[in-house]
Amino acid sequence: MSTGIAKVVLLDESTLVVAHENETKRISLAELVDLKARSIDVAVVPCDTLRIIAATEDDMHRQVAEKMPPGSVYCFESVGPATFQVIAIQQPLLEKIRAVPHVDAVIPYGIAVRDGQRAALIAFSGLITRAGKSLFAQTELDNTAKSVAPDRGTVVIDILDGRPVLTTLQGLEVRSTRVLHPEDDIERELFVTMQGVGLTDCALATHDRPICDKLRGANRKVDMVRLPLGAPSVGFLGLRKPSDLRFRTPAEMARIRRRALERKTLRATAVMGIIFAAAVILAGAAYIWGLRTQNGLAEATGLRQAAETQLSGIYRERYGTVVGKHAFDLPQAWAELDLALPTQLYVDSVEMKGESLKAMLARRSSLPGGKGDVSDAPLSLREIRQSLENAGSWSRARVAMKIESHEIRYTLEKSNATPDP
Repeated sequence: MSTGIAKVVLLDESTLVVAHENETKRISLAELVDLKARSIDVAVVPCDTLRIIAATEDDMHRQVAEKMPPGSVYCFESVGPATFQVIAIQQPLLEKIRAVPHVDAVIPYGIAVRDGQRAALIAFSGLITRAGKSLFAQTELDNTAKSVAPDRGTVVIDILDGRPVLTTLQGLEVRSTRVLHPEDDIERELFVTMQGVGLTDCALATHDRPICDKLRGANRKVDMVRLPLGAPSVGFLGLRKPSDLRFRTPAEMARIRRRALERKTLRATAVMGIIFAAAVILAGAAYIWGLRTQNGLAEATGLRQAAETQLSGIYRERYGTVVGKHAFDLPQAWAELDLALPTQLYVDSVEMKGESLKAMLARRSSLPGGKGDVSDAPLSLREIRQSLENAGSWSRARVAMKIESHEIRYTLEKSNATPDP
């Protein structure tokens, strides 16, 4: 036996098959201790396979606890959206295997067959590489195998210790693994196996020439797999590099789930920390931007106020003396004129133009209190001058009559140069 890594397949609780080059040797579980190997990888054939639809792993674990027999230990993997594949064995069997020194990986045999089948399907140029890739013997059969649709499924026929082992694969799923008796009718058992998993037309693959010839003689298309040295079956080919999908005890599963939860919590904490840091940075940036905006507004307001002050000073400097030259007070002039005029007239407007004070007088349409007659002759210019003699702002103002559209108006003009009496 090899003193390196031993590859072992457990056919049942009392029978194991050890690979040695292209041969196999049957041993018991007690004899497994005598293997001179620094590491032992074991693939277990008798497994329960379950397909579970669940949105999360927690939901999947809850369904497994309800559907699997008591005392089961299992491994699982995701095989599609919200779809898990669960493979279980009894915990006492796992404990017996692990009680043997140097046992490393304990995996389902169906997973090893799936990995070996993958290695066979990526063969190239008729060569078998160190990675365990294999090549179909016939080119046309190799092309046929590569064109098999995942939904169709494949039945891989291994021979272990003279007993056929049928493994049904569909995509990533291991649908079933059955160990037959050497005397069983292989054609009938293939039909029973496919019917048991709901498949009717699976592709067939085997490394055994007699079985291949027998099935081809029955008009069945079979892919003949050529195996490399040291791999007596497709399962042993996949066992060369054991899958990470391994059976775990409840304590180990709880530890794995706890670590996964810790990693999830750590990731969530890291994400929250990043979000918080980003929020702090954004808040700081907004605060700084607000300060800069306020400073900018304050500066703009200061500039505006300074400009207004400067403009006001310029205005006072340029126009203050001009305004100061006028001796007129418009509100006072208006009031004096309104009080001095006869009742037939009213002040229409008062304005200052240049050095002159001007006013427009109009006749009333009716007199206050209903007194007088507006149809009387218009006031003469002399009468108006006489009424303005006591109005300081309008004394000695020039009076003119203006007739517009059958309306009589009077204009007054008092020059600043005209001295008051």
